[in-house]
Amino acid sequence: LEDLVEAARRRELWEGRPGWAVAAVEDDTFRVSWISTTAEDAKAMVRALIDQAAAAGVERIEAIVPDVDWLRRPFQQAGCDMFPITVYALGL
Repeated sequence: LEDLVEAARRRELWEGRPGWAVAAVEDDTFRVSWISTTAEDAKAMVRALIDQAAAAGVERIEAIVPDVDWLRRPFQQAGCDMFPITVYALGL
């Protein structure tokens, strides 16, 4: 919850009907570090993020999203290149 409060204070919390995201303009890129949507709204959410990036005056969007079909597919359909990443965890 603190992360979201801080993002809102920095004006980096974007909210709309299809969901919400934490995103910021860095250099010439709209960087999305957190996304919350549903399978039904994923296509509309991707479109909304692209619209926000365009409104911010950048031509590049970079999003870190889980590798699930219902979220990956709308990004691919929008013409985005996908690059898998691996997150390692070690319980202490």
